[in-house]
Amino acid sequence: MQNCTVYHGVGRFKVEKGKHGYINNKGEVTIPAVYDDAETIPYRGLFKVSKRGKWGLVNNENKILIPFKYEFLCTSYENDFIVCGKKKTVKKLVDESLSNKLDYDVKWDLYDNEFDLIVKTELDEKPYYFKVEYNTNVIWPKLKKYYILKSKSKFGVLCEDGRLITDISLSKSEAENLINTLCS
Repeated sequence: MQNCTVYHGVGRFKVEKGKHGYINNKGEVTIPAVYDDAETIPYRGLFKVSKRGKWGLVNNENKILIPFKYEFLCTSYENDFIVCGKKKTVKKLVDESLSNKLDYDVKWDLYDNEFDLIVKTELDEKPYYFKVEYNTNVIWPKLKKYYILKSKSKFGVLCEDGRLITDISLSKSEAENLINTLCS
């Protein structure tokens, strides 16, 4: 086992065969070294881990929260949702050297902060931030973000806490108008 630094009560380690795991501040293994790659998400107490090229999410007891089926898994300090991407083959391309290549598109799943799947493999891109609402009637203004979801030229609206405000059935201008109405 390679040396590791314990940060926020956990430390990642790597064993000789290249597998990753985690120990606690007592030096006890909490997550066994069975993962091809690993990243700590300290602000959430979670671990982004990879097996056979697919990413998933586990907690400090190694319970699988998001299954290992994604090429991309994105978390954020600012959001209560998790975005996971799967490559989808679009078409085969032939390059100048006549070797076949595959062209990929990524479709995105969206999980809430309880790790429930909100939107399943239909988003054409990651949700993008649209507007912030400031509640100026209080001493500390409240910051609220809305996100726009896109799938097959249709749009939906998502709150920063991962709640869907509307399904993905609006035009882009309807989604933007909805957010403007929510912020007024």
